[in-house]
Amino acid sequence: MKRGQELLSGIIEKGISNKEFRADWNSADFATVLFAMLEGGHLIARMSGNNDRMIAIGKHSEKMIRGKQGLNFFTQNMTDRSFKIKAS
Repeated sequence: MKRGQELLSGIIEKGISNKEFRADWNSADFATVLFAMLEGGHLIARMSGNNDRMIAIGKHSEKMIRGKQGLNFFTQNMTDRSFKIKAS
C-alpha cells in the first residue's frame, strides 16, 4: 500500500518538476486520495462484477486533476473501457 502511494507521489512530483502540475500542489496528499479512490473502485468492481464504478472513479479523478493543472492526464488511460477487472 505504501509503495503504491509513493509511486503515485513520485509521478506527481515529476509532473510538478516538468511544470505539468502547479508547484503548490501537495503530491503526497493527492497520491493518498487517488490511491484510496482506485483501491476502493477496484474492490467495488470485484464485488459487483462490473467496472461501472471504476470508470466513474477514473472520470472523477480526471476532473480533479484537470482542476489542479488544466491538462488532460488520465483521458487515454482511465476513460478507455477496454480495461477489465475480474470478479472473484
